[in-house]
Amino acid sequence: MSAYDDIADVEIHVIQDVIDAVEVALRRSERCGHRLVAPRSRVYAVVLQVVIADARRHHLRATLDCADILDVVLGDDAIPSSGVNPLADAIAAHTICAN
Repeated sequence: MSAYDDIADVEIHVIQDVIDAVEVALRRSERCGHRLVAPRSRVYAVVLQVVIADARRHHLRATLDCADILDVVLGDDAIPSSGVNPLADAIAAHTICAN
């Protein structure tokens, strides 16, 4: 297995984790009476783009697992010091209250 394969495997795992986190958050939002006004794939794409952009800021190792925002997206940092939560923001921007 080459170094590229190792990096690709790590990034695939990160993408899968982000997709899973988005799905859990979407289902929670739907249980609370919110309805999506955009395709689920749009919410996945918005959150993944934030992770990718954050990872690109790293000069030495710009892989997805280096994205600082992952702690927020994956729930390890429930209240981010930056005040930015791309997962919550994406869901809020793409849902309406159905009640």
